[in-house]
Amino acid sequence: MASSVSEAAERRSGGWRELLLVAACAVALTAALTYPLAFQMGHVGRVNNGDGQFSIWNVAWVARTLVVDPLHVYDANIFYPHRWTLAHSENNLGAGALAMHLYVEDSRRLYEITGFPR
Repeated sequence: MASSVSEAAERRSGGWRELLLVAACAVALTAALTYPLAFQMGHVGRVNNGDGQFSIWNVAWVARTLVVDPLHVYDANIFYPHRWTLAHSENNLGAGALAMHLYVEDSRRLYEITGFPR
């Protein structure tokens, strides 16, 4: 009976060692396979170029419009007089829907600070 208890304890401690080994290998592989990004996160990102800025604007537009005027979500102001301009690029409706609460909370805080509705 004593040997079975010690074997169970040894298996459990071996499980932790195996878990730590797998986690360390996963971190090492992730760093190796994403080499430029893993070590230069501040310099090699999507925000440093026009594509990243467009993506951020796109999600912000969708989040704002889903709250304010959901029927005109595709009438983005990027090419103002034209209609349905958001349909000519990635529309990010899912990301905008996830970001809606940020727009609502930001508007609420701005109203509390200034007293003016957004």
